[in-house]
Amino acid sequence: MSLELVEKGNELISKGRYEEALSCYEKALEADPDEQFAYIGKAEALRELGRLDEAMVWYDKTDIMALDKLAPWAYFKKAVTYYMMGNPDKALVYLDRVLELDPRYSGAWINKGVILSGCYDITNMPERAKDAIHCYDQELKIDSNSWEAHYNKGLVLSDLNEKIEAMECFDAAIRINPNHSPAHTSKGNILLFMGKYDEALSCYDKALQMDPHDAAAMYNKAKTLYYFDRVEEAAKILDEAAGIDPNLPDIEGIRDMLKKRMEFSRDIHKN
Repeated sequence: MSLELVEKGNELISKGRYEEALSCYEKALEADPDEQFAYIGKAEALRELGRLDEAMVWYDKTDIMALDKLAPWAYFKKAVTYYMMGNPDKALVYLDRVLELDPRYSGAWINKGVILSGCYDITNMPERAKDAIHCYDQELKIDSNSWEAHYNKGLVLSDLNEKIEAMECFDAAIRINPNHSPAHTSKGNILLFMGKYDEALSCYDKALQMDPHDAAAMYNKAKTLYYFDRVEEAAKILDEAAGIDPNLPDIEGIRDMLKKRMEFSRDIHKN
């Protein structure tokens, strides 16, 4: 009886009917208070409903190793929940458990790399950076066509000022997924850094063809247009970018730079 209710709950979760699934798991636990699959199912339903603290209670109650072949999956879900709760250190602990059980578990390496490179100041923590790159390399051993691994590895290398290697990663990501606008933007940023303004501008334009609301592409395009003396166009694009993402860095500083360039150009024309 309890397993039938668990299976029904699993089917409802797959259809996005989380409240109904939760009810099935609770009924399964009434029938058998020790049913581990109902524990983990209830945790999953609560997580999908955004009730993360409650979900973690049920993850903790679950004897995950008793789930046998599902153990890596259960640890992975627990890791994801800790990450959603803002606890990357705990998430890493459970991702490591996943990888101990199954070193080729889909998504575990890349998620570990994303946490390592996204939640810590890797420029001041070289070991974290090395660990993140190792994670992306492990993911690429499993799936050489993982554009996410190429792209995220490129971000780490770029932060470490290893621009040529980062560019190679962004190019690989673009070859695999040419419609991923952030990869074009990130490549453009390196070209801008190198002073290759025409090529950088082309990258930002490609990113904006794919995603016209890519604030990062707009912002960096505005900075690039400065070098072509297209300052009025740059100011307009910068305002659009700030409207989408007001947290972009040094907006006022760039506006001031563009304003001074416009005033300088007007003075030149007058004279």
